[in-house]
Amino acid sequence: MAPIRPTKRSGASKPQRTTFTAKSTDLFHNSKRDKREMKHSLLLSKARKSAGIAKPLKRRRPSKKLVTTMESLEDALPELEEHMVKAKTGARDVGDKNKSLGSKPGVRKKRERIEREERERFGKNLALLSMARPDNAEGGEAAGATSNRWAALRAHLNSSMAEQAAAGG
Repeated sequence: MAPIRPTKRSGASKPQRTTFTAKSTDLFHNSKRDKREMKHSLLLSKARKSAGIAKPLKRRRPSKKLVTTMESLEDALPELEEHMVKAKTGARDVGDKNKSLGSKPGVRKKRERIEREERERFGKNLALLSMARPDNAEGGEAAGATSNRWAALRAHLNSSMAEQAAAGG
């Protein structure tokens, strides 16, 4: 096969420089610092030219249009006012206390277990306190029986608080 004559490439692949282009015989190209300064000035000139051009804003797809109406705001305002009133009065819901545990894995089960254990413990303690004590055969001393119950309640609370303090909680 015969050799093919080389053809010159078209200059469309590289855009022409917009700033100073020096000839190879110029002494300005001799040092590395001069070349770096030329490249920097070229970059700055491109940046200045492109600063005036505004990029088109990205628009949402028609399927993802925002639904913005004043009705949704009007519906939210009464709830917001109620929430603000609650915050000012300092009233806290029981659900707010449980939210402090966070949303880590297993927190819901742990919270349910703790609540169940507390209910069982409270039920046992209430049963102990509500039982009639056979200390006195006479029913005339009702004040003494209630004072014994309150003393039992105080003793139980003190012991459970001491257990919790010893456990580190």
